[in-house]
Amino acid sequence: MARYRISANMEFVRSADLDFRQGIEVAARLGYRYVEPMVHTGYELLSEVGYFHSFSMEEDPLFMQQLCERNGLRV
Repeated sequence: MARYRISANMEFVRSADLDFRQGIEVAARLGYRYVEPMVHTGYELLSEVGYFHSFSMEEDPLFMQQLCERNGLRV
């Protein structure tokens, strides 16, 4: 039987103009244990300057994992 886990989709911080790092901090404060990141290939201007919640797959995936682990979250 499948096990379901409640997670926060990173879209929840979209209207607050938060970047990925800030978004996972908010998710952790709200008590989530899992997040569903929004990822993209290449570089996206708003993400690079900290106004958007997505994560570039051009970055090291272990960096995303480390950011989440520091906040007690898993992807």
